[in-house]
Amino acid sequence: MTNPESLACPVPAGLSYSDLMKEIVSYEGLASFDLGTRLRSDVFRERVLREWRTAQRAYLSGLSNASPEQVLESTVSEYVQLLREWADEIGTSIESSGWGPSSIRGAEALLTGETRVACPGCGSEHAQRLVFASRFASAPMAGLLCPECGDVGWSFGLSRLRIDAATNVRGTRGTQDEGFTVRISNEGPAPMLLSARFAFEERLQQGFPDRGPIFAATVPAGGSVGLRVPVGELNNSVKLDQHRGWFVLLGGGAIEYRSVWLNVRGASSSGGIPGVGKRRTC
Repeated sequence: MTNPESLACPVPAGLSYSDLMKEIVSYEGLASFDLGTRLRSDVFRERVLREWRTAQRAYLSGLSNASPEQVLESTVSEYVQLLREWADEIGTSIESSGWGPSSIRGAEALLTGETRVACPGCGSEHAQRLVFASRFASAPMAGLLCPECGDVGWSFGLSRLRIDAATNVRGTRGTQDEGFTVRISNEGPAPMLLSARFAFEERLQQGFPDRGPIFAATVPAGGSVGLRVPVGELNNSVKLDQHRGWFVLLGGGAIEYRSVWLNVRGASSSGGIPGVGKRRTC
């Protein structure tokens, strides 16, 4: 199980510079989406290429003893740092304004397909997976919507990373909540670097004192990694209510969001929030 940690990231076996560039080009296709962040995706290409070329010139001119493998490692470190910055920007936007991925679907997207699926949260057979073509970006976007749970997940771009997480969890005010587990699977042929962030909508207004954690990890080809996402302290300022958070994942040239509802109860409560019974808790 992986916890929030340093973002120093060795190059995973099987990852090449061309793999990185394919992901960077994919992120450039997301530049037109209003994802609640000031960091433009074309910065990926500029910063990563600059890191690569500087290290390559030093190596070829004899000014550096770094091997080609070390050059790639420094490039990967810069790339992971960029993923971290972008994930943090998106999380901060969610925490400060309540922005969510469904905010953009009206003005920026055209519905191109829909499929009825089972909701991973409540099990309803009436959930729908909606696929959109953006009016302004080359990358597709898709959403999983449920009549009981609301927006369950959104994705921007094509990714082979898959998120498996509880959509509803419980917490007790006055405790240090242990959080929940997210499992990320890589269905692609190459290892993938990722960064992730968890954020509650309008965090301070809802009384949550702690910023959401940031993660960095490598998922091997055909493998998976588990992340333990701590919710943090649920002190007396946290409202007794259901609070929506978003687990934001960047990796494989795409961005994915998974909605997680936290039902905060009082220490003496056993039944959850009065009047809120549709979203089932795990």
